[in-house]
Amino acid sequence: LRGMSLSPGTRVADRYRIERALASGGMGEVLVAFDERLDERVALKVTAASGTHAGAVRARFRREAVLANRLGRSPGVVRARDWGEVGDGVRLFLVMDLVEEGRPLDLTAGTLVERLERLERLAGVLAAVHRQGVVHRDVK
Repeated sequence: LRGMSLSPGTRVADRYRIERALASGGMGEVLVAFDERLDERVALKVTAASGTHAGAVRARFRREAVLANRLGRSPGVVRARDWGEVGDGVRLFLVMDLVEEGRPLDLTAGTLVERLERLERLAGVLAAVHRQGVVHRDVK
């Protein structure tokens, strides 16, 4: 990824070793990291390096971590495991379950019954999230 600021081998929070970039977006980047304490790969979401310690951004990031941990107990929702500061004083990180085998959600492929089954599963996940009072604007 262009602009990947944490190179492979970099350690975050003395526990997560960066392996490779996975994606990037408006808030930052998502990296594949190895959790040396639990001996497994995780997704590490790192905020962009611009003012992330501002009170509002920090509070939003913390809310996302707590909420993703709670919602991750529902089937179909990725769980948050940890969060904190990268160590450079300007970025925050969120550790989540890594889902590498996922496929794009294609609601047009397959038979009508298969499409309806996918929609039903998606609706169930969104219903569980909404019961927690969350409206998610970035479903993947």
